[in-house]
Amino acid sequence: MTRKNDTQDWVETLAKNASASICYSKLTRTNGAAANAVTLECSTAGVVAARDHYGGSDSRDSWAGSWSSTRKWLVTGSGDKKRADKIEKRMASLSAGATLAPRWAKDVGGYFPCVADAIGGSPRSMRRKKLAASDGGAITVFFPLNCSAAVSQDDFTELMCEVSSALCALATQRTVRLVCYGSLDCELPAEHTANGAADACFWKIPVDVQYLDARLLSVWSTVSVGRTVLMEIMRASGSGYSGNWPWRLWPSADGEMSLYRAALGATEQDMVIPPIYNGTAALKEIRAAFKSHMESVGLHMEVN
Repeated sequence: MTRKNDTQDWVETLAKNASASICYSKLTRTNGAAANAVTLECSTAGVVAARDHYGGSDSRDSWAGSWSSTRKWLVTGSGDKKRADKIEKRMASLSAGATLAPRWAKDVGGYFPCVADAIGGSPRSMRRKKLAASDGGAITVFFPLNCSAAVSQDDFTELMCEVSSALCALATQRTVRLVCYGSLDCELPAEHTANGAADACFWKIPVDVQYLDARLLSVWSTVSVGRTVLMEIMRASGSGYSGNWPWRLWPSADGEMSLYRAALGATEQDMVIPPIYNGTAALKEIRAAFKSHMESVGLHMEVN
């Protein structure tokens, strides 16, 4: 494959325009093939600045929305009211709790004494096991901004409704973070790649969900951020973006999501939701995987 970008480091230029940090990864697929990636992490304002800088037209897909409306949502942090109402309704239907597990606790009686507490005169100087909620670390959920053209706006919005409302419920038990991510193919500069290998560019955009603002969350519940913003930036930046998934592989390819996790810097506790590429069927799988993952880290969700 002839590389078009060997003499120009489009990554550095793009990162500067988006005020983004850069992380390169040289990964390996399950079949031993190289899987090179660059990850750009920036704020919402950085994404808007990059889109403004590179210009470009609205998305080639009419259902993806316009840049003017998407820009307004990103700048104001307030998205479409109908989608926000849908998220709020979903929030009301979910509750979350911590999975109880045996943990050592102070008590007036127990299995063994704590000498320091006893000497200090504490009446609760013994230790015994009690059922208590998990106090594990923060959980980050990575939400995909890119999807197949076969996915409807309603399906995409429904996924964000599911994820954002679950995060809001889980936030009562654990520190949770939402990071929206873009995943696209590209051609990396020669020093960061292997000859003939298809490359990938990931975007990480942290979203502050501290105040559980449905209007803010609704900004990210539209396909237009992935299509009208990120895709157009990549097309205009000289990245060699061809409209494909990372490494030109379907997200369902064997071992593909392990590469996504590595490129995004996800920990074992974190949940990386794969891009939606086959509509309703994928939504059902993702919902089940989300619930299973949350339970595996000590949390459970119930629909009221």
